[in-house]
Amino acid sequence: MSTLFFYLFGLTYSTKNVSIKVEVINVDNNIGERIKELRNDLKLSQTEFGKKLGVSRDTINNLERNRVDIKDLIIKSICHEFNVNELWLRSGDGDMFKS
Repeated sequence: MSTLFFYLFGLTYSTKNVSIKVEVINVDNNIGERIKELRNDLKLSQTEFGKKLGVSRDTINNLERNRVDIKDLIIKSICHEFNVNELWLRSGDGDMFKS
C-alpha cells in the first residue's frame, strides 16, 4: 500500500497512518523592521550582522527593507546566533530576547 504525503505550509498528511502535523508559521510584514531593530540594539552594522549569519550586507539590507521573502533558515539562524525569541521575530509578540 502506498503512502501519500502532502506538505504545504507546515501541514503533513499521511493516508496510511492518518497522522496530521500542523505548524503555524506566521510572519508579518514588519519582520524587516524587527531585524533592523535587533541589529541596532546589538550595535552591529549590516556587514557585521550578516557575517555572523554567513550572508552578505546586501542580503541583510534586502531583508530589512522587505525586498525579499525571508527564509525559515535565516529566521532560525538569527534566533540561534543572537538568542532571539522566534515569536517576537516572526510576529512582534513577546520579548526580543529569550529568557
